[in-house]
Amino acid sequence: MIIFFSLIIILSVVLTSVFIWMSAPKHPRDSQPIRFVTLLFSFWLVASALWGPLFFVYKPPGFFDITIERILFSIILFIMIIGLFTGQIDLSFRKKPTIEFYMFLFVVICVISMIRYGFTSPLPEKFPNPWFIFITGYLFPFIVFVFAKNYLTHEKDQFLVYQALFLFGTYLVIISFFEFFQMRQFVFPTYINDPELFLHLERARGPFLNAGIN
Repeated sequence: MIIFFSLIIILSVVLTSVFIWMSAPKHPRDSQPIRFVTLLFSFWLVASALWGPLFFVYKPPGFFDITIERILFSIILFIMIIGLFTGQIDLSFRKKPTIEFYMFLFVVICVISMIRYGFTSPLPEKFPNPWFIFITGYLFPFIVFVFAKNYLTHEKDQFLVYQALFLFGTYLVIISFFEFFQMRQFVFPTYINDPELFLHLERARGPFLNAGIN
């Protein structure tokens, strides 16, 4: 009975949200075209939370592991490299110091620290090494921040990202009920149910629990 009422509440919330969204008055941003970079960024947000190596990974010999998240992130990097040459992204710091300057300075300090103390973890093997923590916890968020600041400049771009976050958050709320009531056959991705993975609040690390998405 509790499960039934819980599902009724979830369905009501979802339907109400959809109705409010569809009945909202039109805004000037609706006339703006949706750009590829905005869709790419939105898909990457979801991919970094759900479609990491625990979901799918291809390991070509002599190459780094390929995942859905890394493919999308590679496209983001490629667009940023083009932006550096075309002037879309300006990191010259010719004017007064910007937030990017201080973030870049912090990245340099992290690298110097690892050069001084080593790139391997002094802790047991189950703990990630400093190099991995630096890339996923500091470098990737820095890159994504610069990308969003320079490419998601239109109101509709930002609005679409907020919509993606809202819908994804709604999805996480729904599957959390399935997890809580042990209806785990309805949980997707299925690796969230893997008892061999390190769990945080009874959830596998990955969905909205890594530094990049935060």
